Amino acid sequence: MSFNKIHEIENNAWTGLHNLTSLNLFGNRLESMESEAWKGLQSVEHFNIGGNKINYITGDMLKYLVSCKRLYLQGNALEHLHGKALSMLHSLEEVYLQNNKLYIFTPGTFKTLGKCKKINLQNNALTVIKPNTWEGLGSLRELHFSYNNLPNLKQFTFQHLSTCEFLDISFNQIKSIEIQTFKSLISLRYLLLSGNKLQSLHWSIFGNDFSWQSVTPSDVINLALEENYFSCNVSMCWLKSAEHAGKISFDFHVMGHGAEHEPDCVEMSWDKFICNHSTGKMASFNGSTLFQRNVTFPKHCSTTQFDVI
Repeated sequence: MSFNKIHEIENNAWTGLHNLTSLNLFGNRLESMESEAWKGLQSVEHFNIGGNKINYITGDMLKYLVSCKRLYLQGNALEHLHGKALSMLHSLEEVYLQNNKLYIFTPGTFKTLGKCKKINLQNNALTVIKPNTWEGLGSLRELHFSYNNLPNLKQFTFQHLSTCEFLDISFNQIKSIEIQTFKSLISLRYLLLSGNKLQSLHWSIFGNDFSWQSVTPSDVINLALEENYFSCNVSMCWLKSAEHAGKISFDFHVMGHGAEHEPDCVEMSWDKFICNHSTGKMASFNGSTLFQRNVTFPKHCSTTQFDVI
């Protein structure tokens, strides 16, 4: 039923379809609907109403989707999701909300989604994450939050995400990250911070007890930092030590932008930062940090407790 011209679902339209497990209404013209429109869909596990024109979901609109595991709401015109819109969907494992116009979430929106493993919020208009927004997500492994408008990250921004392994907050407007912002993300393995406005990055964002004294493969954090505005200052020195100790892995790739001849794409590593010692800035073209080989580390990064011995 995808890619038709359906603009309305009448109440009780699915009565009698008790064994239906998948419903795909992607790419129609739905704008709004009553909660009774989905009555009879208690067995549906995959529910797709993406690519429509829906701009609001009420607290009881999805109440009959009690077996739903994958919910597709992407590509609509959603500006707000009622705080109880997902409260009856206890079976949800994946939620797709990307490519909407969402600008805020009510704390507790995800409180009953204890089985949810993946949430995609890419390409919305979110500017703030309130305390306890992620409460209840005790099984979440992936959070996709790129291409929003977050200006900074607070200590409470990612509370309740102790099982999260993959966090993508690239291409926001992030200028600062408070200390201990990522402390509660004890399972974190991939952190994507590319395409923001960061000028420095302090080790304490992972918590005051962040250490790489004993590193196992499962402890390694894969970090993406390209296309920021980093300065060559002592607050960045810990990255070199962390990489050499095996705690941080720069296993992403980056291209320089704006140069007369684009360089070959090279493996990203702290030792490949180009530092202009006269200005104290990392060499960049149009704001995109350029990583190359054979670059020495700034001299003012002397031996500290974070250097490799």
